Amino acid sequence: MSQIFLQLLNMSITAGIIVLVVLILRLLLRRSPKWIRCILWGIVALRLMIPYSIESVFSLVPETEPIAEEIVYAEPVGAYTGIFALNTTLDVTDTTVNVTAPTPMPEETEVSYSAVDIASAVWLCGIGVMLVYAVVSSVRISRSVAEGVEEEKGIFLCDRISSPFIFGIIRPKIYLPSSIDECDKHYVIAHERAHIRRKDHWWKPIGFILLSVYWFNPLIWLGYILLCRDIELACDEKVISEMGEEAKKSYSTALINCSAKQRLVSACPVAFGETGVKGRIRSVLNYKKPAFWIIIVALIACIALAVFFLTDPLKKDVEELKVEYDTGIGYEDLELRATELTAESGAYSFVQTVEGAPVYLIGSDMCLYVEDEEGYIRYGIMSECEMTEEKFDSRFDNGYFEGIEEIKNNNEKMWELYSTSNGYTKALHILLLQKDGTIYIGCGYHGMGRNEPKNPDDSQIRWLYKVKSTVSTAPKAYRDVDYVYHDPNTNAILAAITEAYTCSESPEEILKPTISLSESDGRFQFTYSMFSSYLCSGKYEKTGNELILRTDDGENVYYFERKGEDYIFDAKRSSPMPRYKYSSNGNPEPPVADGAVFSPKPTLTPVIDYIESDIDNDGVKEAISITVGPTSGLYSFYLNVTDGDKDYRDMFITEAGAVSFVLNDEGVAVIKQDMPGEITRYLDIVLEGDHAYLYEEGVSIVHIFAQEVTEYSYTEDMADHEGMVEMINVDMHEKIPNISTAREAILEAHKRVKTNYDRVAVGYDESEDMWKINFYTEGVLGGDQIVYVSSDRSLIAVIYGD
Repeated sequence: MSQIFLQLLNMSITAGIIVLVVLILRLLLRRSPKWIRCILWGIVALRLMIPYSIESVFSLVPETEPIAEEIVYAEPVGAYTGIFALNTTLDVTDTTVNVTAPTPMPEETEVSYSAVDIASAVWLCGIGVMLVYAVVSSVRISRSVAEGVEEEKGIFLCDRISSPFIFGIIRPKIYLPSSIDECDKHYVIAHERAHIRRKDHWWKPIGFILLSVYWFNPLIWLGYILLCRDIELACDEKVISEMGEEAKKSYSTALINCSAKQRLVSACPVAFGETGVKGRIRSVLNYKKPAFWIIIVALIACIALAVFFLTDPLKKDVEELKVEYDTGIGYEDLELRATELTAESGAYSFVQTVEGAPVYLIGSDMCLYVEDEEGYIRYGIMSECEMTEEKFDSRFDNGYFEGIEEIKNNNEKMWELYSTSNGYTKALHILLLQKDGTIYIGCGYHGMGRNEPKNPDDSQIRWLYKVKSTVSTAPKAYRDVDYVYHDPNTNAILAAITEAYTCSESPEEILKPTISLSESDGRFQFTYSMFSSYLCSGKYEKTGNELILRTDDGENVYYFERKGEDYIFDAKRSSPMPRYKYSSNGNPEPPVADGAVFSPKPTLTPVIDYIESDIDNDGVKEAISITVGPTSGLYSFYLNVTDGDKDYRDMFITEAGAVSFVLNDEGVAVIKQDMPGEITRYLDIVLEGDHAYLYEEGVSIVHIFAQEVTEYSYTEDMADHEGMVEMINVDMHEKIPNISTAREAILEAHKRVKTNYDRVAVGYDESEDMWKINFYTEGVLGGDQIVYVSSDRSLIAVIYGD
């Protein structure tokens, strides 16, 4: 039963994504026929009913098994968000799948089975409650209509009902209250017959059954409620389209007269005035026959939704994934591009340019690759070397390289790689890391046949590039070096070197356990298993020959003993490690065993961009960098600021979009974020207290990101706040795009706020096309403020001290 529950839980998560997409399409297609919405909900129902689907390259489903079966057995873990504004702890479950072995089944424990059994039992109880309610309500309705008198075939008059409805699945009948006005009866019967022709007396019970199975998912509840509304709207439109526009007023009157009072969720009846009467009246009065092109666009949207979300993403073969990992190019690799030709040897006639420089890639194992038309060429592993002044000078002829002394004096570490291609050309590549995090790549030759005691390998750098880097997003095919040589290439980014150690004797075949230590802030990251999505990070300390790792959530402590350059894991004193099966016949075992040896490994921690700017207007420039965030599935980045002796380091989660530094009109650094849809946002950096904050147009991005948009009634709000509302009509001289997102609504409403606030909530009235933005002030009586903004920004309503 637990496996069935987990499968249904995964199906509900995937269907929940489709519900969110349908909500967006309902908004975008609001001028299309309402029966289009019913088709959209039918696609959601198919995803809930069919456990398996065909694979397609067009699938936008992010993961068909968000919660893997392994969580039934794995130990619970937690992860600290790192966001100072939220300051919360999140539960995280393991979702990574082993790509070299069958799905692992960790060791069974009584606690883990008990937890999932309880969840399954609660789920079954919920289904029972829902089905009992459906049966009881159906029995009550049957009793209410038992004494009904048939007025004509299939239509009954009843004394004990207050609203018209259809009842029955096989042979549905229309039931009308005996007190119904004769003027309304014609419209009511037309509406209920439209329900029967559309088979709504089938679709609604099917929807209720699905709701009963997936009752634990609030998005499915939302979908069912909106389905009921859309069914009624579709029938209303069908009746009006058949009767003509002159029937709008009389039909609306019938809706008001026959509206149901306080009706709960019902499994079977399809009632004339059951749901959303106010919205339905607006829809009826505003009904216009949709243009043909609108119907075509809506049908295309339905087809696209089915293609994108009723299919599953392609699954790569296990061996294919293994080959990708064996290349050494993974998701932690840096793609480097030249941004500046810093120095060039005048001894050569050939002149290189930044535009002509090749693209490099530094693998997570420090392997150097160079891009060409067919992919990447593998040159080999770069080795860290001791950077003596003599070795540095031997590679740079100071007679030709101007300004190289400053680079030498500020250098922190150096890597080099010698390679020979075609048995002839001997290339030399070096990687320089400056103390401020700047990276340089140099390339040239070695072994040129000259006999110079100070330069025994006869090497010399020809070009030196300042580079910027980005994190590589996908593995790329490569081949070994097979021709002359390649000059450096690189695109923007800095890097900070961390002290790193890897355990090679772990049963993990692909992602070996790694400890990364940052000397600058005393933090660590411990990646012990590819099966785990636990963000194991925090503060570390070295005492004598001992290394101690303490996680931010306070749940785990790990001890290591120093022996030479290695660290030895002490499992007896450390927090327990989860156990995993690494083969179908093997026993569960921890990824790091007692006594496991962690050996030094060079690594790069990518920085997205770096700039020096006086952001606090004190006459002194601050060193500012953006580094890659630690989250998986959400876009995040760190903002690091050094202001004299004070360091700021804060993490932000935002909409996905490339971030970089630019200067504003005052010459001060701001963050530019390019988001999908050709949207560009600019974020101001403000230092307050111990944190660096980011603001867009004066609004903290903590308030902007991840806003849930709820429904509300603008008309009802205006009635509730009569006499408290300041109405503002804006004369729009400029063409400004309509507000379509919560972010845009918050930014527009913020222009009218006259109080400080702690949090923001957003609502939207689809029928009135009005946004509602609540600005809450915690602990201040009457300090809240509500701003209403029409989508075209022409109407503003403000309520103070609500």
